[in-house]
Amino acid sequence: MKIAENKDFEHRYLQKFKQIASGYAEFIEYENDCAAIDLGLQFTLSREGNGGKVVTPARSWVQLKGITNKKLPLSSYDENEELSLTLEVSHLQFWFHCEGPVYIVVYVECIDEFFVFNIVNWINEKYGEKIYDLEQKTKKVSFHKRNKLDSNSFERMRVKSTIPSIMKAFNVSESEAFLIMRDDQIIKKVYASSLGGNDVRCVYKDWISKCRSEFYFEEFVDGEWKSIRKHWEWGGDLEGSFPYLNFDNFEDIEIDSFDFNENELDELYLEKSKKTVFGEGGWTGEFREFVLKPSLDKASTLWAERIKQFEKLDLTVVSDEPAWISIAPFHVRDL
Repeated sequence: MKIAENKDFEHRYLQKFKQIASGYAEFIEYENDCAAIDLGLQFTLSREGNGGKVVTPARSWVQLKGITNKKLPLSSYDENEELSLTLEVSHLQFWFHCEGPVYIVVYVECIDEFFVFNIVNWINEKYGEKIYDLEQKTKKVSFHKRNKLDSNSFERMRVKSTIPSIMKAFNVSESEAFLIMRDDQIIKKVYASSLGGNDVRCVYKDWISKCRSEFYFEEFVDGEWKSIRKHWEWGGDLEGSFPYLNFDNFEDIEIDSFDFNENELDELYLEKSKKTVFGEGGWTGEFREFVLKPSLDKASTLWAERIKQFEKLDLTVVSDEPAWISIAPFHVRDL
């Protein structure tokens, strides 16, 4: 029996995608191909030390497409920053009507890689509710080649899908839910420190020459400072990046002891805490550096208590492994 070339191609990239995605989610599969959606992803988190996984409430829907070598040979791949495919308008209307994010995952055979983008966002930007008024049968949809499918893509998909449940469970806004998910490590460690755990500090490096801020959250373990989170942010600032934290000098600084010919003492006024903290560097150098003691505010203390409860109930996992995140325009994905 012969298998059609297009069916064989679809089977191959579906299996390839499932092999990649199995490290991030369990699959929700349809018995019949009738919903313009190939798979559902129920995202999971690995349980460090104890083994196994925790199934999260985060769920996304995926429709897979493929671009063959015949349609896009390697010699033509670099000609444009965007790729495109033709989709049925009835499918666009259905996806826009769905609850929750729907992602188009595109396999490009000539480079043996996947791309992913949020089709509901694309419809919102181009048409909004006017998508229901389109009478044509098909529509060309373009996406940027920066949207390669990788671990960062899966994490962004999980976060976006989890935000509604976090908003409900924590009774917070969408922006606060995002912070809880992004910084659960920091919140957990700072909370534990407030209860008599290891000391936690934040080393804030405010660059002049690199147009970015760096934040190093560390805990004192076995006589040395060990990393919790390294956070780089394009144009970031201390209170804007961590609005749920209060900051103070980690140690008392004797201003009179500074030799201003060697180390210039710099100061930073914190609006939220209504206090001034001090650091070294000065605007004549490449950066100024502050060593600070973070503490949770009233609201984020409640977040920490709920995170602790959810870990006990196996509803989430907060990693103990050092992490690094970088927030910059060149890391943007259409997810």
